[in-house]
Amino acid sequence: MFNKPFRVKSNVALRSSERKRILNQVKQLYSTEENEEQLSGCFSSKEETNVVKIQTHKGKSVTIYTAQKDALFFELDNRLFPTLPAIWRFNIRLPALTTHLPVIPKLANGADLMLPGVVLPQLIEQWISFAKGAIVGINTEENITCLSLGITLMSSEDMLHNTDRHGKAVQIVHNFGDHLWAFGEKVQPPIVKPTMEENIMALEQNSKKPAGFETVEAAEQISILPENTQTTEDTTPTINECEEEEINSKLQKVEINSNIDGRDVHESQNAIYSETVDAKPEPELMDDLLEFCFLNGLKGRLKDKDLPILASTFFRNHVLPSCPADKTLEIKKTTFKKFGKYLKHVAEIKLVEVKELSKGNDSIVAVNRGHDLYRAFKLVTTKTHNDEGSTSNTESYCGVITQKTYEPPEVSVVYGVNHATKDFFALAGVKKGAVFASGDIRQLVTTYIKENDLGKGRMVTLDPILHNVVCGKGQEDTTEVPWDHLFRTLLSKMQLSHKITFKGTDPIIKKGEPPTVNIATQVRTGNKKVTLVKNLEAFYIDPQQFADIVRKQAQASTSLSTVPGSNPKSPMQQVLIQGNQVSCVESILTGDRYKLASKFLMGLENAPKKKGKGKR
Repeated sequence: MFNKPFRVKSNVALRSSERKRILNQVKQLYSTEENEEQLSGCFSSKEETNVVKIQTHKGKSVTIYTAQKDALFFELDNRLFPTLPAIWRFNIRLPALTTHLPVIPKLANGADLMLPGVVLPQLIEQWISFAKGAIVGINTEENITCLSLGITLMSSEDMLHNTDRHGKAVQIVHNFGDHLWAFGEKVQPPIVKPTMEENIMALEQNSKKPAGFETVEAAEQISILPENTQTTEDTTPTINECEEEEINSKLQKVEINSNIDGRDVHESQNAIYSETVDAKPEPELMDDLLEFCFLNGLKGRLKDKDLPILASTFFRNHVLPSCPADKTLEIKKTTFKKFGKYLKHVAEIKLVEVKELSKGNDSIVAVNRGHDLYRAFKLVTTKTHNDEGSTSNTESYCGVITQKTYEPPEVSVVYGVNHATKDFFALAGVKKGAVFASGDIRQLVTTYIKENDLGKGRMVTLDPILHNVVCGKGQEDTTEVPWDHLFRTLLSKMQLSHKITFKGTDPIIKKGEPPTVNIATQVRTGNKKVTLVKNLEAFYIDPQQFADIVRKQAQASTSLSTVPGSNPKSPMQQVLIQGNQVSCVESILTGDRYKLASKFLMGLENAPKKKGKGKR
């Protein structure tokens, strides 16, 4: 729905009464014990809160509620949906369907989730229950964070009973990387890998099995459940030797504590069959993990210049990234149950000073860096996805690139191996589709000629493979060609492409010549000149942001429109600026903000000529 640009009809401040109504509706729909405190402060009266009415490219009217510099919720067909940034920020729990990672870009291009793309769980008990028309999130096998949002077109039972695995399962309304996501701060999604505990929680929360399915045998359940699992009373299965060997082998793969209630590991294996299905760690151990993450974030990440900082922001950006990669911090499994209670605890022992700067939102205003607990803690460097994101200016996930501060990419010309040249490159073990710089191709050709003794001074003797690559019709009798002719002919027959590389991300290969930003001037009605700037997206420059900068610097009105003839699935936008502003556009794109080389700007000759000094 938001994969194409939408038109903003109005953007006004949210009235106090409307704010209360929306907040009550949000709490009623999406509040849980875990995120109750965070949701209470999502529409603070001391922060700018707006209601934005838009019209999508299909003519749908949508109301967006923005706060904290992000679009948090939107109203569509009298239903209130959370945006993906709101789901990530406030830990909103939605029924989730899992799909394969390559499906996510397809959804971002406007496709709906088909039933074959839904990954079914190994156990029926893990399948969530929902009705047709329910709001669900879409995650992947590698990341349980919600990456798409949609409305189910069939119930959970229909999905399970559909033996043909055919038809649409979810109508997608919002995706990571779409224009609604770009309406805010453009944050990357957190990476949360599925764990055994998530599977056990799914078993606990979905104890009711869909109708028509038989109970799974207890022995089968035991063979796949991790540690601290058990069956109910009077249903302890009889395990033969083969099953016992299989269970023991699986137990070796599961990390278990070396001491459980004073018993050693071998004794604890027998307890697996007698304890209830509960994978929760001991509260004391989770309290220690919380203290470690809090102190590590406080000492290693939080600077005095960042104060005051919201407690929710500190927890999301500093505490969670400080958790070791092999651990999972879960507040509800601590003795405090909520981060706000733990914050009051550390405030009571004078480690930090906490104040309620806005209604319902606690903030850390000072840190006692001379506290004994702070000084005794030894800083530990933890490497997580969030940690990499905090130190790296550029982040990329599912093809969506975001930057804290714009850095121009490195653009270079490369050549791809195609059908005409695949026979030659196959000798070097290179497959069709691989790309090389011209220098690498020259080195490959030179090595091949020397190994086969084909060089004769300035000429190269053509063997059958080189002859097929270099010679065309009417050149059957050619046996020798100059070195330069060989290189030029080989490059001309390869697929011309270009490589765009942002620092810290994988290179992006696209066919064709390197992109350029096109700057043109036109004369409109009334002999008024306008400047048109196209193809900013090729360098991942936000057209709206660029238009705002030009408007302020040139003191001229700007507007956005779709480039005629652009791909309907991913339409390009052009910036229209009042007057001849070619010189201003050049200074902005080549200046400190974007730092693009002049060779990537086309149309600079349209700049107004500087008037010469008159004769005295």
